Amino acid sequence: MGFFDMFPKKSKPAPVRPVRKEPSGEASAPKAVPDKNVFNRRKDLRYRIGGISAGDLGAVTEMSREGAKITKRGKLKCSDASVSLSTAHKSLHAEVVRQDDDAVGLHLTGDFDTGSYIRQNLERLVEEDPIPLSALTYYTISQYRQHDFLTPLTNLMAELESGETKVERLKLYIIEISEVHRKWTEEKEKKNKGVTQNTGPEAGDATVFPDLKEDLLTRSAGSKGVSDINASDIDCIVARLGLNAVKRISGEFVKRNRARVEVSLPGFRNYHLFTTLKTVLFKRISPFFGYKNEWGEGSSLLSLEACGLKILMKNSPLDLHGYYTSPARLYSEASRSFERLLFGTDLVQVNKTYFEKVVGAFTSVLDGYVLGYLLLNLHYAVDKGMKVSITKNKLLYSFVMYLTALAILFIIERDRESGTTLMARLKRTGMDEKKSLDFLNDCIMEANSVLHEMGIRESIKPVSPPSSSFRLESYLPGEAHCEHFLKTFRNFHLLQGRRMVVRYEDEAYAHFILNRLLGIDAFGLSSAIACVIPCGNITEEELYFEFFTNFDLVVFKGIDRLPRFHHKTFMRFWEHYEGKIIATLSASSLFDYEQKDFYQLMRNHIADFPSSLSTPALHRRMADHTIQYVRPFLRDEPPDPNRYARYLDTPFSMTHIKNAELLLSIRRG
Repeated sequence: MGFFDMFPKKSKPAPVRPVRKEPSGEASAPKAVPDKNVFNRRKDLRYRIGGISAGDLGAVTEMSREGAKITKRGKLKCSDASVSLSTAHKSLHAEVVRQDDDAVGLHLTGDFDTGSYIRQNLERLVEEDPIPLSALTYYTISQYRQHDFLTPLTNLMAELESGETKVERLKLYIIEISEVHRKWTEEKEKKNKGVTQNTGPEAGDATVFPDLKEDLLTRSAGSKGVSDINASDIDCIVARLGLNAVKRISGEFVKRNRARVEVSLPGFRNYHLFTTLKTVLFKRISPFFGYKNEWGEGSSLLSLEACGLKILMKNSPLDLHGYYTSPARLYSEASRSFERLLFGTDLVQVNKTYFEKVVGAFTSVLDGYVLGYLLLNLHYAVDKGMKVSITKNKLLYSFVMYLTALAILFIIERDRESGTTLMARLKRTGMDEKKSLDFLNDCIMEANSVLHEMGIRESIKPVSPPSSSFRLESYLPGEAHCEHFLKTFRNFHLLQGRRMVVRYEDEAYAHFILNRLLGIDAFGLSSAIACVIPCGNITEEELYFEFFTNFDLVVFKGIDRLPRFHHKTFMRFWEHYEGKIIATLSASSLFDYEQKDFYQLMRNHIADFPSSLSTPALHRRMADHTIQYVRPFLRDEPPDPNRYARYLDTPFSMTHIKNAELLLSIRRG
């Protein structure tokens, strides 16, 4: 029956006040949001331990601050009301408060330091940290140079195709093309003189790729000559030629030169379809959710996310041309694990390092890119050294980027589950399934029009309504721990719960399953506008309520790792935020011992995620899920039903099994 319940218990919000700055005259705190859902009536948390023998009766397998559980070896009854057990350092005295054929519940009565004992004897899943095959340093990343014509060309073409072309954006993209041309020409001249070395892949040849601004200047100057016009003043060009003529000339330029730009990502199928569709989708989705892509920074970052792939491929000890072949390979968390085994870092971290520290670009949205990837893959482990700052703009960007990735996986990969999740999220725009499908096919038509104007023959096929094959009943085992957790999750939805804390022993697996639960209709969260906060990675910049006003659901991943600077702010947020909050929590953090203020705030809302340590059936299902998840990323091998038996006798974590399988595949070459 599990560890016994021995201790039962008989308008818009204003901005959060900064922790270190408390201005006088501030308005009173917003009224607390009630939440009558109680998932946990325990006085203290319970921890799985090993080490205390109870003689013939069995062994103490779980312990809390004032209680313990003996798991029996047989059906022997414990007749005494009091129990005294010997440990390596001190006797344990307790009273029997509950008993059945499987276990004995104890209330500790003596002076026993449970905190120290739990820390020393906490039962953990086996998880090793493998040494990567090579190391990708900052110096190596900084040597890369990406002079990218493709992004400004794609952005320009999308703007030209827009029904309401904005002159300011048109000017921006024309100048960007000219600037890339200038830098490219300068580096080519230096290279010819032997001043520099070829430090990175370059597309095409600047001598055969003309400058759009120069072309427009020549046409607008007429007989007066180019010198009559300031080379940086696009307004003069528009005034002389007219907007329609500028659009026509720019369109001809793109069509003539797009095919001459070499996309340096060998092996990736239909890469130009992928990048063009991304640009169109991001532009069309953004207005629905309040993200303003005024200067194209958000779409440009998404267009350039493959820069990190090029850096990895250029410095890989293996030939990766056959690995990055599709959007599924690009966006999967399994690829990030694969990269960490090879380089000790991954694509998300490389992109953040390259754009933030090397290029100094995309500063207003770059952290939003990390948050968007985490929203797509909740089980992704953000590197401990990576820091992200939170703003409303970055959170909005993260959600739009997440929807764009879902749309790409649905449209290009025909992934039905991504399509189902996307359709549910788009409901918040007021569109039903038919209108959402029409919207996506309109985006596809626009992308195909852009591709056609660029002289590309391939096109993207329209999509039909998705039908997910995912069935929760067959996915999780019909086991008491799972049924209890799912019942708690349903109550969170059906009883209008606003707060939940998911406590786990296997971090990757808990978030992997949670990612699934957040995306299906059964729990009412599939249409939520959501964001994820990686608590252990956020900076000490202040958080405000206004950052989250556009969101229905905020997931605080690893709340036990939240910097103490943010504790007071979070506690106010927990009490007053009108949306739903899900926080996740490691069972190894000794939360009720080491963060008592947080524990008292959240303890009624804690739900334990089913542990692989509890039953062999749960461990086997976790191993099965892990193998099925990672199998598409392994080298082609004949199926072997007995191959994975080695993971069943030892309590391995999901991360351990995943890394072991990927590492075997890497070693096979």
